[in-house]
Parts: sequence; C-alpha cells; structure tokens
Amino acid sequence: MKARIVSLLAVLALVLALLPVPAARAETAVIDGNTLEVYASRSREEIGLHYGQALAVGETYTDRQADTYYQVPASMTAPYDAGVLTPDTHAAMTAMTNYYRWLVGAQPLQSASAHSDGLQAGALVRNWSWGHQVDDSKKPEDMSQELWDLGAGVWHNILAWGMTPRGAITGWLDEGYDLNSQEWDTIGHRQSLIGAEVSDLQFGYAGHIAIGVINGSKNALQAPFAAFPAPGWMPLQALSAPYSAWTLELNSAALKATDQVAVTVTDLATGASYQCTEANGKLTGSGTLAFVQPGNGEQSRYADGQSFRVDVTGLQDAVTDEDTGITYTVNFFDVRDYTPTFATGYNVGGWKTVLLTEDYTTPEELRNIGLCIPRTVQVQTDAGRTVSVPVLGSWQLDESAQCWRAAADVSKLPADVTDRNGVLAQLEVGYQVEDYTGSLQLPYGELHTGDSATIRVWQYTGGSQMDLYQVVSTGDTSQALLRFDNQSPNHSQDSTGYDLFTIDSLALSDSGRWYAFYYYPDGSWGGEAYLAGGGTLAVDCPHAETRTVTLPPTCTEPGYAEEVCALCGLTLSFEGLPALGHDYAETLTPATCTQAGLRQQVCTRCGDTLTETLEALGHDWSSTVTQAPTLTQAGERTYTCSRCDETYTETIAPLTLPCQPDYCPGSRFTDMPARGNWAHDPIDWALVTGVTNGKTADTFAPAEGCTRAQVVTFLWRAAGSPAPTAQTNPFADVTSGYYYRAVLWAVEKGITTGMSPTSFGPDLVCTRGQIVTFLWRYVRTVRPEALPTAPTEPAPVAMPFTDVQPGSYYEAAVRWAASTGVTTGMSPTTFVPNGTCTRAQVVTFLYRAQR
Repeated sequence: MKARIVSLLAVLALVLALLPVPAARAETAVIDGNTLEVYASRSREEIGLHYGQALAVGETYTDRQADTYYQVPASMTAPYDAGVLTPDTHAAMTAMTNYYRWLVGAQPLQSASAHSDGLQAGALVRNWSWGHQVDDSKKPEDMSQELWDLGAGVWHNILAWGMTPRGAITGWLDEGYDLNSQEWDTIGHRQSLIGAEVSDLQFGYAGHIAIGVINGSKNALQAPFAAFPAPGWMPLQALSAPYSAWTLELNSAALKATDQVAVTVTDLATGASYQCTEANGKLTGSGTLAFVQPGNGEQSRYADGQSFRVDVTGLQDAVTDEDTGITYTVNFFDVRDYTPTFATGYNVGGWKTVLLTEDYTTPEELRNIGLCIPRTVQVQTDAGRTVSVPVLGSWQLDESAQCWRAAADVSKLPADVTDRNGVLAQLEVGYQVEDYTGSLQLPYGELHTGDSATIRVWQYTGGSQMDLYQVVSTGDTSQALLRFDNQSPNHSQDSTGYDLFTIDSLALSDSGRWYAFYYYPDGSWGGEAYLAGGGTLAVDCPHAETRTVTLPPTCTEPGYAEEVCALCGLTLSFEGLPALGHDYAETLTPATCTQAGLRQQVCTRCGDTLTETLEALGHDWSSTVTQAPTLTQAGERTYTCSRCDETYTETIAPLTLPCQPDYCPGSRFTDMPARGNWAHDPIDWALVTGVTNGKTADTFAPAEGCTRAQVVTFLWRAAGSPAPTAQTNPFADVTSGYYYRAVLWAVEKGITTGMSPTSFGPDLVCTRGQIVTFLWRYVRTVRPEALPTAPTEPAPVAMPFTDVQPGSYYEAAVRWAASTGVTTGMSPTTFVPNGTCTRAQVVTFLYRAQR
C-alpha cells in the first residue's frame, strides 16, 4: 500500500511539472487625467484668458442687446421675417463653443457658423410652437405657409428658449440629470456642442429661440478621454449643480467600457463619496458615460474652491483588452476673477438720482449734497464680475445739466479689468426737484456740550437705507462725515413713523450742517436717493473750567501733557511725549556645532530682560564615497563637518542579493512582497544600499506612485550621494527637504531639467516614460558601462512596444530599458509610458540597471 501511494505521488508530480506556468499578470494601468498633457499645464489664469478671448469675439455683438444680433432684424409680426444674424453674432457663438471644446480637450470647430435660411426659420417658428417637433395648429394665420413649413421641417440637433445667442452655448451644456426629481434627461445638446468628433456647427437665432445643427464630424479625440467638467481647474459658471450630469467621452481608439463600468465621486473636503453604476440608475451610456453629479439639489453652483475626485473602473484598453482605470480631480473656481474683461456699467451705491425740494437747489446746498454722494463705485463687467473702485477727486456740480459728475479711479481696477469703452470716465448722479421728499428736524434752542439731543427724520416714500451726514470744514476744505445710519445703536423709530437718532452727550464737534438721505442701495444698479432734509446744529461751551492731565512716557509707551475743558472734554492744549525706548546692554555666548549659545539683553532704564537661546548649529555633514562597493566587496563613505572638521566613516554593504534564507532586510515592512515576487529582491537591495529606508518605519508602499523628488533621491543615493558642485538653485519650489542636494546633483548631471526653468515639481507623480528617461540619463552619465553599446547611442534593437511613439522624448530610454532587461513593459506589446510608476517599479528598474 505504501509503495502505491509513493507511485501516485510521483505521477502527480510529473503532471504538475508538465502544466504551463502562468505568466505574471501585468500591472493594472490607471490613467491620471490631471497629468495628461491636455489638462496638466492649465492654470486659472490661462482658463480666464481663454474665456476673456471668447467674450471679446464679435466686435459688434453685445450680449443682452438684441439690436446688435441682426444684420436683418427678425420680425415676430406680419410681415414675418426670420432675420439674418450678423457675422459677428455667428463668430461670438462659435468662439464660445470653441472655448468649451478647448476646456474639455476636444478639437476646435474647423469653420465658423454662417447664415442658414432653414435654421433662422426654424428658430422663428418655435417662438409659437416650442419643441423639436412643431404643432402646425399654432401657426399664426397671417404667416405664409411656405415660411412655416421651412421652419417646422428644418433638421437640427440643439434647441434653447429664453437665452441670448452667446448665452445659449453655456445653456446647452446644462442638462442630463435633475437631482430634485432624480430623473435623467438628454445629454444630446451637450454632445452636439463638445462631442469630440463634431467638426462643424451652424447656429440660428430669432425672437427668443436659439437653434443649431451639426454639419460635420471630422474631428478626432487626441487624449484617452474628454471629461465635462474637465480635470484640473474648472469654471463653476459652466454648469448648474442641480441639473447637469457629469460626462466622460471615451476615445474609442484607446478605451472601451465593460458591463462592469463604475464611477466613484468623492468630495475631497468632506471625504463623502458615492458610486454610479447602470444597476443603481446613476450611470448611463458606453462610448460617452453620463453619471449623476454631486450635490443635494439646493446648491445652484459649485462653490469656489470645491473639489471632487472621479475614479472610473471597469474599462479596458481598446487594443490589448487589459483592465484600465481613470482617475482625475476637478477643482471649481470663479473664472470671472481671472477673466480679462471691461466695464459695462456702474452703480454709485444706489444713488442714480437725488430727489430734493426747491429749498436745497442753491449752489451752496447742492455742493454740500455732492459731498455726501458715495465715493465708492460698483463696476459691472462684461464677464458678469463686479468690482469696486473709488471716485477720483470729488463730485463736481453741473447746474446746467442738474447733476454731479466725477471720474472713477481706473488705476484701482484689477489688472485684468479695463474701461475700454470709457464707461467710467464720466460718472453722473442727477438731481430732480420734487414738492416734498421728507423732513429733518434738528434739536432747537440753546444747546451746550454734554446735553442730550434727538434728531428726527421723516421718510416720504421709504427706503431700506438711511444715512445721516455732517458737513465739516477745515480752512477751505469741506467734507461730509457719515455720522449715523439706521444700523447705528442710537437709531430707533417712534409710533408716528419718525426715525430717531439720539446723541446722549453733545460735543462741539457736533456743530455744523446736517443732511439726511434714504434710498435702496442695491436697486436696479442705481436708483433714487431722497434728501429728507438738511439743517444746522450749533453746540456751545464756555470752557469755564479746565484740568491738566499728564502721563509720563516709559521705555515702550509715549506720554503726554494736555489741558482739557472740564465741561465738554475738549482738549485746549496738548503736548506729546515720545517713548524713551529701551537702552539694552547685550551679552553673547556663541553657539557651536554641539553646544547651544545664549544672547541676553538688559535695559538699563527699566530692567526689562530679553533672553534668547541660540540653538546649537549642528554638524553640516558632507559625504564622499572613499571606496565604492561592488557585488562582493563592502565600500566606505566618509562624512566631514564643514564647521568643525569632525569626521566619521561608515561601511557600505556589498551589492549582493541581500535576502538570505534566515534573514530578509525588508521583513520589517508589513506590505513587503513575498519571496519570489519580482519586487522582493529589488526592495531588499534598495534597503541594504541605502537607496531608500521605506515610506514609514514599517511600510514601503510598493504600489504608491513615485514622486519626482523620490526618484532623483533614489538615483543620487545609488550614485553614492555625491555632493553637488552647483552653487545656485534654479528652482523656486526646491528650497529644502531630503531631496534638495539630490535635485541639484540631478540637474548638474543632466538627468533632469525640471518642469520649467524655475520649477522642479517635486511632489508630482512620475510616469513610466519619465522614470526610464531619468534612469537612461543616469546610466549614461554615472554608469556608462551598463550600456550595451556606446554611451551616447540607444541599443540597436527593435522597439517591442506599440504605444511608444517614434521621436518621443522617452523612445531611446525605453529601447535601452527593454534591451537590457530593465523592464519588459506592462504587456509584451505595451509599455504605457503615461501610466503612473510605483515605488516598487522604480527600485526594480534601478536594481536591474545597477546589476
């Protein structure tokens, strides 16, 4: 029986030996949309510039001003006419369309919209029968059948009601899903505007209807996908939170959706997330995925600074059928704050016209009233943005035109707001005489300082704001001081409707001319301000009793000596006494590398003592590899302090495979790959050689993306942590940190030139193409003996990967890496150069290159 068991085991072993060994599963590629070239470099300023350029197209077109839309006006009454839009109107609609196409990564339209008799008639007819399908019973009896039939039968893709021509472009994007009713609607209008294949659009507009049709589908999507809202910075004005589904158009040449596709949306501020699938009714489509937007139906727009992450799973590479995912982050912002724009109107704090009685039309009274007109102007811009600027100089009276005039200080406009049409060059507030506008009743009789007094104001028509001004004069200069308003603590109303302002203790400074105004500050971009009335208040004080108040100065506080009226508190004379200032004597014990120092200052006047501990300087170590390690021999590194010349040495372990049967350097990591995994030995090697100590004390984070700072630090340490000779640092975003010397060394060796001449981008996650390029440059510079041919030439082997384009910056590096076994790609035929490179992959590439 025992012999039979042994025989069966032998047969089983033979069968297992003959079974094919499964190939190692390729690493799953996840496309990070924020690193794609089409989205990665966009700033808020660039998006605002594009928006401003779109708004500026169409010199004769003015939004919300219908007489600028038409070359031949549309007529809504007999004889009916569909009208002809101006070329500038077509250009404005095309430009705004191209702005949104650029925003999502689609190609611009190949030609501008032009006049179409059919579309114009289609827009006209739908003023009586709204909808894609026309109800013939709605035709006006006096309209020709020919015109009605032309409009009713016109082919079109998109339709909007109640919008301006240019405004309809944005309006067509707002669709898809209603958060309040939880019902889906069409996304066809949006896809007609920003669909990747659309190459030509034609628009029409008449009455209150905008209409459009696709005339060409010759464009192609360059990126793996196009998203709305787009990855990166996204204007919050582009979509309404309650009604706009989010969409993701897949490039069919690159990606395809499986029946397991799912989208997870995460609010990055709260961490709250939800999943959209076809099964739960929150996702629809395949080539273009539409999924339910975040929000609660109450927030009309996403807030400035609100951010969401979108993660898509259940996708496949369209060529290899390998599992693929997408991730990207959307950051909403108010594009108006970054849009070059111009002034289109202004509001002088709600004062468009001052209504007053005949009593206040003398030049002196009118000049005093002019002093009370608000001196801050709210400016309305073409982009819908509102900014405030001060009035330049004072309001000047023009009696002949019954107004006050001034200019706005345009130098205080933001840099991206101009007054190109001269709207702010001459501000105007008019005045109009009425029989009665109200009354101002000042306290009468003999008034003295310290008395209590009440000012009574009656409003004739009412207003939300009441201001009480006092005009004071200094020499030849007069100014109006806003003393009280209806939010002041001393304001109240009596039972008869009078507004009351009580002054508990009158002062001499209360004397002068007073005026009361009431108005609606936010009404219709400037409304009517009523002068309730004016009057003079006289307060007297004999200054019969005086007292002297003195305060001696100290080291830190000034003093004074003044004579004060004991009755009214008025200062009759005043002498300021400056602070004496500290007279410090200093004792200094300098700090050394290992010992703290001490600075002590004692004021000789007041004894105030300042003690400052000077931290020990600490050693400033620089290292030199005095003996390089080999695969079998240990090396030596010497450290020297530049301040005190102290030195010490450490041994560099041999570059042999470090994992032994009874010892594994990476065993302290809870996420260490098992023995036999492709990343196990490289991680052990990286620990032993000092290339890295892991992400934390007990984790290596092998699947986490490797940043640019980490990559150059790994290469620098593998090279022996040589001290860079560069004396200057070109990068504003590299000022300190573990990677500071590594970055300077990498630039010095030509391994990298940074993201721009002044930025390195240390926290950006590297792609696979970037990693092999860094490694290729490193080997050429530091270890040319690792090259299969001359150090300046790529390996003469055929390129195995179909997704490495000839002439790309990483082509030579990939060819070398493939020929030397540094990498075998994500699959036999794909390298995925734009995929994220993990920490495990990076040390594996470096380990293979070092051997």
